[in-house]
This record gives sequence, C-alpha cells and structure tokens, in this order.
Amino acid sequence: MKKLSVVLLILVIASLSLTDAFGQPRKNRIGMGPGIGPGWGFDKTPLIERLNLTDAQKDKIAELRTKHQTKMVDLRADLQKSQIALRELKGSKDYNRKNVTAAVEKVNKIKAEIALTAANHRMDVYEILTDEQKEIWRDQPFGFGRKGGRCDFGFGQGYGRGFRGGW
Repeated sequence: MKKLSVVLLILVIASLSLTDAFGQPRKNRIGMGPGIGPGWGFDKTPLIERLNLTDAQKDKIAELRTKHQTKMVDLRADLQKSQIALRELKGSKDYNRKNVTAAVEKVNKIKAEIALTAANHRMDVYEILTDEQKEIWRDQPFGFGRKGGRCDFGFGQGYGRGFRGGW
C-alpha cells in the first residue's frame, strides 16, 4: 500500500509539472503583438513631409535621386556578377588562394563603393536643406530613411505585448 501511494504521488507531481510545460504560453511574456500603450513605434509621417521642402528643393532632390538610383543599379549588378564569379570559382580548376582572395577583394571593393555612394547621396541631399530642415534631419535616427522616411522612430503603438502581470 505504501509503494502504491508513493507511485501515485510521483505520477501526480509529474503530471502537474508537465501540464505547465505543454500548456498555453504565459500571458506576461514579451513578444510581437499589440502594445499596452504609448511606446517606441514608428512615426507614420514621412520625413520628406516634415521637412516642408520648397519646390526647387524637391526638384533638386528628385534629380539627385534619379542619378543615385541609376548608379546604384549598376553597382548592384557589378556586385552580383562578382559574387557569381566567386561562386563559380569554387568549382573550377583555378581554385587557389590567390584567385579566391582577388575575387573576395573585388566583392568587398564593390560593397565599399555602394556604401560610399549611398553616404555621398545622403550628404548631397543634406546640403540642399536649410538650417531648420537640417535640424529636423539630424533628429531622425535613420536620416532620410527608406520609402520617404517611414523608418523613423517616434511615439506610437509598441512592438510587444509589454509587461502584463508586470514588474
């Protein structure tokens, strides 16, 4: 009888501990989902609108953007070609340290040129702005941002579920 009660007690403890492991997730975990109030969400107002650009500034920025995009297409194509060449080198008879090093250096040189071209484009746009507009620009962590500045942070709906059941 004593053995039976010990075995039953062990089974009850084991089943209770397993229900927590295989049960529903806890409600107070932090994760993707609606926030519980104001948080660091994304500012929906594009930076381009917050700058209040003049028509002349808009035209100049559009011209710069077209030139920049054209150059970036060419650079990205060169990067992809050099990456393909590096990949093809792995299966060829010419696979040696010298050739691989040269191919990797070519890929890295193009990546550096892409980064430098992007930085120069941002500075070209920045130099068109007035002092007040430059201050708005500098206050944004991502500068001009992708898709017209929609990557900028501001107060809004938070990312996670917050600390429900809290601290």
